[in-house]
Amino acid sequence: MKAARSKGRDDVFYFIAKGDYLFSVPEEKPAEKAENVIDAIELYTSAIETGERIGIPYMRLLDAFEYIDDARGIQQTAKLLKDMGYDLPSARAAKYRAAGIELP
Repeated sequence: MKAARSKGRDDVFYFIAKGDYLFSVPEEKPAEKAENVIDAIELYTSAIETGERIGIPYMRLLDAFEYIDDARGIQQTAKLLKDMGYDLPSARAAKYRAAGIELP
């Protein structure tokens, strides 16, 4: 007999995997890369919206916002993490503060 699996948990990993794939498209085509990063952000956001308490999509969102140099996106993601009861890894927090990004 198979153990019951959470549909939400399957969804979250699907969104993360698809976002990771899009985010990793080579940078030979900058316009395509920009579109893929935007799509990856949407997928990571969908992963968060499943309600599963997994940190991976938050870290991936931070990576994507760093890539497109979006300080506001970094701040919002850090706030979401804080609201969940998690702190940013200290190295990331120091990096963001050094860049002048205010964190919650």
